[in-house]
Amino acid sequence: MKVDPKMIEMADIYHLSFMTRVKYIYLPAMFPNLYKKRLLDKTLPNKKD
Repeated sequence: MKVDPKMIEMADIYHLSFMTRVKYIYLPAMFPNLYKKRLLDKTLPNKKD
Protein backbone atom coordinates (compact mmCIF):
# COMPACT_ATOMS: atom_id res chain seq x y z
CA MET A 1 0.00 0.00 0.00
CA LYS A 2 1.39 3.35 -1.01
CA VAL A 3 -0.25 6.50 0.29
CA ASP A 4 0.73 9.84 -1.18
CA PRO A 5 2.69 11.78 1.48
CA LYS A 6 0.97 14.98 0.34
CA MET A 7 -2.38 13.46 1.30
CA ILE A 8 -1.07 12.72 4.79
CA GLU A 9 0.25 16.27 5.06
CA MET A 10 -3.11 17.66 3.93
CA ALA A 11 -4.88 15.54 6.55
CA ASP A 12 -2.56 16.93 9.22
CA ILE A 13 -3.12 20.52 8.11
CA TYR A 14 -6.91 20.14 8.15
CA HIS A 15 -6.88 18.11 11.39
CA LEU A 16 -8.85 15.20 9.92
CA SER A 17 -9.92 12.55 12.40
CA PHE A 18 -8.49 9.05 12.28
CA MET A 19 -11.68 7.55 10.82
CA THR A 20 -11.89 10.25 8.15
CA ARG A 21 -8.30 9.54 7.16
CA VAL A 22 -9.02 5.82 6.96
CA LYS A 23 -12.17 6.34 4.89
CA TYR A 24 -10.83 8.87 2.39
CA ILE A 25 -7.08 8.22 2.26
CA TYR A 26 -6.06 4.73 3.39
CA LEU A 27 -8.95 2.59 2.09
CA PRO A 28 -8.84 4.05 -1.44
CA ALA A 29 -5.08 3.44 -1.45
CA MET A 30 -5.59 -0.17 -0.39
CA PHE A 31 -8.44 -0.95 -2.79
CA PRO A 32 -8.23 1.47 -5.74
CA ASN A 33 -10.25 -0.68 -8.15
CA LEU A 34 -13.08 -1.07 -5.65
CA TYR A 35 -13.40 2.69 -5.25
CA LYS A 36 -13.22 3.31 -9.00
CA LYS A 37 -16.03 0.80 -9.56
CA ARG A 38 -18.20 2.39 -6.85
CA LEU A 39 -17.64 5.81 -8.38
CA LEU A 40 -18.62 4.55 -11.82
CA ASP A 41 -21.69 2.79 -10.44
CA LYS A 42 -22.86 6.06 -8.92
CA THR A 43 -22.19 8.21 -11.98
CA LEU A 44 -23.30 5.98 -14.84
CA PRO A 45 -27.00 5.32 -15.33
CA ASN A 46 -28.13 1.78 -14.62
CA LYS A 47 -29.01 -0.24 -17.67
CA LYS A 48 -32.29 -2.08 -17.22
CA ASP A 49 -33.50 -4.65 -19.72
